[in-house]
Amino acid sequence: MTAAVPFAAAHADGHMGAHDEGWYLGVGVGANWLQDSEVGGLNSTIDTDLGALGVIRFGYHYGNGWLTEVEVGYRRNNVDQINGVDASDKVNNLDGMINVLYQFETGTMFRPYLGVGLGASSVRLDNITPIAGTRIDDSDVVFAYQGIAGAMIDIDQALGVFLEYRYLGTDEPDFNTDSGISVEAENQNHSALIGLRYKWAKPKPAPEPEPVIERAAEEPPPAPEPEPEPIPRNFIIFFDWDQDVITQEAMGILSEAANYAKQAGVARIVLTGHADRSGSASYNEGLSLRRANNAMAELVNLGIAQDAIAVFAKGEAEPLVPTDDGVREPQNRRVEIVLE
Repeated sequence: MTAAVPFAAAHADGHMGAHDEGWYLGVGVGANWLQDSEVGGLNSTIDTDLGALGVIRFGYHYGNGWLTEVEVGYRRNNVDQINGVDASDKVNNLDGMINVLYQFETGTMFRPYLGVGLGASSVRLDNITPIAGTRIDDSDVVFAYQGIAGAMIDIDQALGVFLEYRYLGTDEPDFNTDSGISVEAENQNHSALIGLRYKWAKPKPAPEPEPVIERAAEEPPPAPEPEPEPIPRNFIIFFDWDQDVITQEAMGILSEAANYAKQAGVARIVLTGHADRSGSASYNEGLSLRRANNAMAELVNLGIAQDAIAVFAKGEAEPLVPTDDGVREPQNRRVEIVLE
């Protein structure tokens, strides 16, 4: 039997915009702890105070959790002691990095992420004295690497606050002392950051032009046909994410479907449950079956015979809106109600 469909739809919420594809710019400041640095060749250890750092980053969010970015960072720590003796001046790191990050979508404004980075760092010992009876005022550019763990907190669809921990290490830079001795020093940093990130959404494609419809020459109206028998309607209800509970709005749609089935003398009602792709395929199949069974239970309570209801579960196999795996799409969390 052919069914004429207006679909009745229940509203479902969605968290959009903050996860869309697009370019972003971020700036951050924080504190930097430079581990005690062993200076090979001088049998010395440099101990520094807690220092400061600043970072500026520019990158691209691919809309699927992955981000890539380039960044420039500057760290500065004052020297406290050398081999337990008070000393002065600074250790500076100016680094340029390329980072790859993965952001975990939680469906909330709070989204943790992890990342790694590779690049180069210009490490400077700025007028370090006294150290083994001499002074170091030199710099070296070395390979740098880092690990990142953080969280993004959305303020709105474009602006967010990020909190981060970073570990930055480098190859041991080479320095020359005033007395002409070549030495190497360790350079391992731990940092805590807070900052802002602003994202530009990817431009949406221009809408296609409306098709031009040519009007055919008017013909005399055909003779009226006898009115067809009423065609049963179809309905659809939606569910919250990872839920099989019938909402109040969905209950109203089920009541309308039951009344229509009774009035039209419908012989069979087919319920097909669906899920979005945010869980595993096996889990989503079970979830879609529970949704369909709960819809059947409400129809039975509304006076529909259970043996007149057929239940099917499609899981994530037949989405109303095609999406990538892992995406929470409200329109795919549904039960379709077909009256035959």
